[in-house]
Amino acid sequence: MLHKVDITEEMQIKAKEIAIFRRDLARKNNCTPIFQTESLDNEIVGILGEEIFKVWLNQNNIPYEREVVHGEADHGDFLIYGKIVDVKTASKPYYKMIMMPVIQFLKNKRDHYVGVRLNLDEGFAEIMGFATHDELLKAPVRDFGHNIDTKALQFSKLTKIEELIQQLRL
Repeated sequence: MLHKVDITEEMQIKAKEIAIFRRDLARKNNCTPIFQTESLDNEIVGILGEEIFKVWLNQNNIPYEREVVHGEADHGDFLIYGKIVDVKTASKPYYKMIMMPVIQFLKNKRDHYVGVRLNLDEGFAEIMGFATHDELLKAPVRDFGHNIDTKALQFSKLTKIEELIQQLRL
């Protein structure tokens, strides 16, 4: 079952504020992004996905800590029961997979990856499911036309989000 979460104007404003803060902090600390093409809009999309997942966590009374980012590439978005969870956000309702550049995947190991798909025109997002690090490791590497090797896993191959809590508690 997919979980729908309404996207509020407040969430969108907060995502933009956080993205600008992170970008300014990175510049202040002379940090360069892994990918020079990373736009502020892409950062906002990612943070909006994190906010959507946070709503789901709160709705299900799941305790978590947010990853603190000090102007560098983050090492995951949430710490839940000692496990690192990274949210991968699809910015369009017709996108069908979790995607992660191989260089980022290898540099910062996460325990679980949650897929969120935004539908901004309709005002909601769907939590598509999750994959473990090992599942994403087995996923094929593809180039989507940007000369960046990327791990990609179809949303249809993700485990139901309800099972995430059981896996995190192991």
